[in-house]
Amino acid sequence: MEAFFVPITVVRLCFIRFEHIDCEALQGLVLLSPVTHGVSGCIRLDKAGTGEFDDTAVLRNGILIALCHGWRQTMHERFVHGFIHFWQVTLSLGICFFACTNIVGQASQNSPAIIDPAADLRNKVQVRGCLAHVLDEYHFAPEPPAAWFVLTGRTAGLEKYAGREMTLEGTIGEAIQIEGYFEPIPSFEVNRVVEVFEKPDPELSASFTNTAGWQVERNRKFGVKMAHPESMAAAKPRPSLRSNFVTEEGAEVVNSFEIPREAYSNANLLGGFFTIFVNRQVRNHESCMQFGQLGPREEPPSAYEVGKLNYLKAVGGSAAMGTWYSDYYFHIFQSGLCYELTFELVEYNAQNADAGCNIPLLSRQDDLNLVKPLFANVSFFRPTVRPVGK
Repeated sequence: MEAFFVPITVVRLCFIRFEHIDCEALQGLVLLSPVTHGVSGCIRLDKAGTGEFDDTAVLRNGILIALCHGWRQTMHERFVHGFIHFWQVTLSLGICFFACTNIVGQASQNSPAIIDPAADLRNKVQVRGCLAHVLDEYHFAPEPPAAWFVLTGRTAGLEKYAGREMTLEGTIGEAIQIEGYFEPIPSFEVNRVVEVFEKPDPELSASFTNTAGWQVERNRKFGVKMAHPESMAAAKPRPSLRSNFVTEEGAEVVNSFEIPREAYSNANLLGGFFTIFVNRQVRNHESCMQFGQLGPREEPPSAYEVGKLNYLKAVGGSAAMGTWYSDYYFHIFQSGLCYELTFELVEYNAQNADAGCNIPLLSRQDDLNLVKPLFANVSFFRPTVRPVGK
C-alpha cells in the first residue's frame, strides 16, 4: 500500500495548482503516506509566502501533503531522508508480500480436498421404456424410440415386469455381442428400478359418446335410418366388402362408413368400417338368423339386444402382417327383409412397436363400446322395395 500511495501522491501533486508557493520551499516537501504517518506536526505555506505556517495538511482530492518542521534542512540531508524513507517502505512491502504468500500457500496445502458427493452419479442416467424378456435376456426399448438395450447389472426379479413400461436408472455400457444378432447390441447396466407404470385404458373419443351433433342418414328404398359422428366419412367401394348372409346372392349395400382411428386415439386401433347390408332373397326369420363361413368363428352366435330390437351376433377375426381384424356381424329380420350390420375393426400388434407396452390394447368390450352408440341410432321403417319373389 505504501508503494501505491507514494507515486499516486506525486502524480496528483503535479496537477494541483498552488498560488504563491515558493519553488524553493517545494524542495522541502515530503510526501507522507496516510497509512503510516499522521498529519500532526505538518504545516502548509500561506498564500503570502511569508514562511508562517498553519496546521492544515489536506488538499483537494483527499491527498495529504505536509511540510515537515525541519524543511530548512540542507539539500543533502533532505535527499538522504527521502532515500531512507523510500527503502523503508519498499522493505516493509516486500516482507508483507512474502508473509502473505507463505500463509496462502500453506492454507492451500493444508486444506482438505473437496469431495463431490454426486461424483459417482454423474454417469448415471434414467431411461423410460418397455421391458421385454427374451429367452434368458432382458431387452429394453426406450421412449422415444431409439436403439434398444440389452440389460446387465441388477436384473434379478425383472421378469415380473416383462411387457410393462418402466423407468430404470443405470449407466450406458459397451455394445455386446448376443446370440442371434450379427452386430453388437448396446448394453445398459441397471442400478435400480425407479418406477413401474400401469398401462392406461383405451379412451373412446367423445365424438362417439356425445350423439347430439351426429349426422342423420335415411334410406327410403331399404327403410333404414341411422346417425353417425361427423368424423365417419362415407366409405369407398372396396373388393373386400362382403356380407355374411347364409347366401351371398342378392346382398346389397345400404350404407357404408369409415371408422376413424381417432375413435380410440390412445389405443392400437388403425380404423375400420361400419356397413349395413340387406338381402332380399333371404325371406324368413330362420334363414336370416344364419351366417355364412367368412373366417373362423371364435364363439357361437348369441343374442344381442339394443333397445327394442333383437339381433343375433356372430364374431369372427383374422390376422395378417402384424394386424388383427375383428369382425362383428349382427342380423335382424324387419318388414320382410333380412338386414346385416357389420363392423370391421383393424388393430395393429402394439408389441411390435418399439415402445408398444404403453399402448392400450383394445378388448372385446372396448370394441362393443364403440359399436353400441352406433347401434342405438339405427332404426327401421317400411321400405319401398319388396323381398324377391313377392
